[in-house]
Amino acid sequence: MNSSVSFHPQDDMLLDFSSGRLDDAPAMCISAHLHFCERCRSRVNQLTELGSEVFSKGAPVTLEHDALDKLFARIDSSQEYEVGDTHTASASTAAKHGIYPHVVEKLLSNEDHKPRWRNVSSSLKVARLFTGQNKFEVALHRIKAGGVTPIHNHGGKEYTVVLSGSFSDENGVYNEGDFILKEAGDIHHPVGAKYKDCVCLTALEAPIELPGILGWLMKPILRIHPA
Repeated sequence: MNSSVSFHPQDDMLLDFSSGRLDDAPAMCISAHLHFCERCRSRVNQLTELGSEVFSKGAPVTLEHDALDKLFARIDSSQEYEVGDTHTASASTAAKHGIYPHVVEKLLSNEDHKPRWRNVSSSLKVARLFTGQNKFEVALHRIKAGGVTPIHNHGGKEYTVVLSGSFSDENGVYNEGDFILKEAGDIHHPVGAKYKDCVCLTALEAPIELPGILGWLMKPILRIHPA
């Protein structure tokens, strides 16, 4: 297990991912997280097997209210991790070879929609990715080493996966592979680690909100563009 991954999706998100009920953009973020995290890959594999078993019975099955809790407890206590996807390399392997998760590489290789980096501030660059969905803006964010981004509020959900480097906010330090979910109304102040630029994959449901006159001036720039 990769012990450097400290922040994970909630189990209900993994369940929705394994059953195909999760929106495309959050599912891409889950997929990117699974590239780094053996713990969550094992959970998804077990959930998929459970779903296949239930489906194969061909009749409605009522699970005990704590069935999933028991399943995840069994996964956590197990030392075996079934990892069959050739694209789910460990974080250390990804760092060694300088590759992004397969879902990100696929988006970056889109010949018709090549992403371009644009400056949002002296510390932050953004490259929007074309995903074919119209609910979230999916993008790469690059925080300059030691860079400080403006404190901001969220108008909707924001899913983030750290692809390389590290950043911190009031709630913790986030390293390669960590998965962060911000809800509407959450306020934070990301700061890049000093040793290396931090690159994240994000899926943003609504524009972020900056305080004061700066927020008013930046509003046109901060509009999201789902695609």
